[in-house]
This record gives sequence, structure tokens and C-alpha cells, in this order.
Amino acid sequence: MGRDTPAQVDDIDTLLMSELEKDGRLPIADLARKAGITRTTARKRLAALIDNELISIVGWSNPFALGYNLNVIMGLSVQHKYIDDIASELKARSFVQSVIVTTGRFDMMVWAFFRDQQHLGEFLKRDLGSYDAITDIDTMMILEVEKAFTKLLSS
Repeated sequence: MGRDTPAQVDDIDTLLMSELEKDGRLPIADLARKAGITRTTARKRLAALIDNELISIVGWSNPFALGYNLNVIMGLSVQHKYIDDIASELKARSFVQSVIVTTGRFDMMVWAFFRDQQHLGEFLKRDLGSYDAITDIDTMMILEVEKAFTKLLSS
């Protein structure tokens, strides 16, 4: 996902991205008005930002409304030659939100939502427990999220 050099964006691109960070459903006409450009220009600018992977416009499912009531982060110690294989297996799970390869105490961090403690326990014992390459698991239940999904451009 990284780039060798940062993307070049001007003030109009930055304003468009900032406004969409605040409200991803903002109509093109409103974006154009806020940026002082035509709707056609706003549409083309937005298409270029999406095509160049500078912004994505997505809908997020609410896991709690869908019955996934446990929000968990797991730190995994993994034998290094198996990191890619285990990451591929984990990211295929719909309830796993993020799989992050790291430096430091853990080789991998996994963020997942579970329906209940039984679902979490089954995942830990049956799924993660089946990998000999996972040598340690530290499970942390998230009690409260103070900030998530940083908006880089809008305040």
C-alpha cells in the first residue's frame, strides 16, 4: 500500500477528500459548490482520486447491530517462515477486520469481532490452536474505543 513518493494533491483535491471524510455521501453538487468548481470538474477530480487510490468511498457494517458483540485484538507470535500463510488464512475470515504484520513483541496483530465468548473460545482453541507455527497468543478484549478510523484531512 505504500508509495515511493507521496501523491501530489492540490488544495481542491484536499478539500474534496476532507469533505468526503466528514460525509462520504455528500452529493457531487455540494462538493463542487464547497470547492468553487463545476460539478463536471468535481466528478472528474473525484474519479481521479479514486482511480489513484487516494480515497475510497465505502460503507461500513455495524458489527454490534449484526450480533458481533465482542471486539477483540490478538497479538500473535508466529514462526517467521509461516507469517504469510497464517495471515492469508486469517484475512479470509469475515469476522476478522484487520491482520497486521508487525515488529516488536508480536509478529502479527489481529482485530476481530465475535458473536460471544463461545465464538471467541472456539476460534482460539480450534482455529488458532491448530497452527503449530503460532507460538503465543495474547487476547485483549476492547472495552471502549476512544478513536477509530482517523480522518487525516478533516478535523
